Amino acid sequence: HTARVETRHIFAQQGGTAAPDATAESLAAPDTILQINVQGFGTKAAWRPNPPVFLFLDTDIRLLRPADGTVVYSRKIAWVSAGRPIAEWAGSNGDLAREELRRGIQHLAERIVDVVFFVRSLP
Repeated sequence: HTARVETRHIFAQQGGTAAPDATAESLAAPDTILQINVQGFGTKAAWRPNPPVFLFLDTDIRLLRPADGTVVYSRKIAWVSAGRPIAEWAGSNGDLAREELRRGIQHLAERIVDVVFFVRSLP
């Protein structure tokens, strides 16, 4: 959703499900394909008694040119939550952890749009 709102590009999920604004021409032969692979997710904590626990998501993104298979752009993007005691994450059937992961996914989506689709001039 973030990419559709923030850019003028046409988006289709892998497998052919197109965004509502896609046209047959735009899906027939795309100039580039953005691959987003989740490389890891879970929790991280230090090896000590009662450490703060962090949630994390690691992604690997690649912008490919399908005509010749060239990788135009590649980058790893990660998100890590603030640390909390495990009891807080697990309380209320994990509602806090689920909500924090939703925020993390949204953050990653915004970062991907920012790094892939927005061009900035260097100072």
